[in-house]
Amino acid sequence: MITATIKLHGRPEKRREILLTIKGLVNQLNKDTNCNQVKLYQEIDDEDTFFLVEDWASGHDLDEYLTSQLFKVLLGVQPILEDPLEIKLFTEIQKSHLRSDNFVKDQQH
Repeated sequence: MITATIKLHGRPEKRREILLTIKGLVNQLNKDTNCNQVKLYQEIDDEDTFFLVEDWASGHDLDEYLTSQLFKVLLGVQPILEDPLEIKLFTEIQKSHLRSDNFVKDQQH
């Protein structure tokens, strides 16, 4: 599984427009893609900063999304953001690698 986080730091006067766009995107991701789960968060100390957290079953599914019209909608809000979109990708560490003996073996190679 791949988790993508997308940070959007909007201009205060554009918060409503950004939020409406993101909520529409979330609805479409839930209906029309192979995204396993998507959640929208708002920073506690900065109500103009939003995070999308998306869980994808495969890199292929994520790649399809990143080249889709739907993702272009998200890119379309960039002119009203304070900062560029910040996208980070994560992969889950397998449980077998979390056991200390396996972790030590992996570090020695």
